[in-house]
Amino acid sequence: MILKKSYPALEHAVSLEGTGGRIILHGLPDSLLAELENFAKRNACAVSEVEEGKIHHCCVKCLKAFALRKSKEIQLDEKRTNWLVDMFGEETEGHEGYYIDGEELVKI
Repeated sequence: MILKKSYPALEHAVSLEGTGGRIILHGLPDSLLAELENFAKRNACAVSEVEEGKIHHCCVKCLKAFALRKSKEIQLDEKRTNWLVDMFGEETEGHEGYYIDGEELVKI
């Protein structure tokens, strides 16, 4: 899964690129998008250089678990939380009840 930042028409957006194609994350709070971007940077398995800058590749299962935890913390409304879940598709949340954030193993 690739997390990529873009700025179309002053709207903060982040895109996820994975096996399901490219999805633009917009309509989510800027604070959540910033958290997702920081998570991808902290947990990058690889970094690609492209014209627009760097693309940080991280584990989609860990990213999904982190995104859902943060959405609960900020009390994201049900509609946008469901959209966030759907965006990750069939991907499971974390790895057997945990996800990795930096050097920390976090229980879901």
